[in-house]
Amino acid sequence: METKILRVEINAQSPKAFIELLREYPLDTAAERQKENGKIIAEAYVSSTLIDKLQKPGIEIKVLEDAVETGMARQKEVSSGKQFTFAEGETIPVPKGLGKKE
Repeated sequence: METKILRVEINAQSPKAFIELLREYPLDTAAERQKENGKIIAEAYVSSTLIDKLQKPGIEIKVLEDAVETGMARQKEVSSGKQFTFAEGETIPVPKGLGKKE
């Protein structure tokens, strides 16, 4: 089976359950928030091989998307042409900065 990178939502019933999960699996989480009822919700990118291991009492894992597939789709949306060249010979000044100038 091919290993995928998935964007998941972690729903923890309590801060204690969330902390225990992160102690066992030091995930890079984002968008952490705590609801009024004490539940913790966060997002993380995890390997598809970890999904079953993350499911524990007090923890619910919801797969939001295949991050690799989404990344590949986004790359197709980006132009591969030179963005500061228009018709033949017609250009606009290249912005100044630290980037590579072509």
